[in-house]
Amino acid sequence: MARQEYARRHDVFTLDAYAWALHVNSQDSEARKQIETALAVGVRDAKIYYHAGEIAKALSDSTAAERYLKLSVDLNSVGSEQARNALLGRGVN
Repeated sequence: MARQEYARRHDVFTLDAYAWALHVNSQDSEARKQIETALAVGVRDAKIYYHAGEIAKALSDSTAAERYLKLSVDLNSVGSEQARNALLGRGVN
């Protein structure tokens, strides 16, 4: 469904949703390509950074995961709390 929506609406938030859907379906390599495309637009959004961090973590890229999660936390907005929990509660592997 997310893929179909992105085919119709080419915006950063739909691309983020598509990347997240790929991630939750264990398609992390493709999810990373899509989230990096979303990030390339330059939108600073805590939720997108959180998603990027979790995708990087799933691919065992702890450096990128920590960087993205910290960017989310630094924005201190909606979505930052999940990133804060990921950094503090579970840590970055």
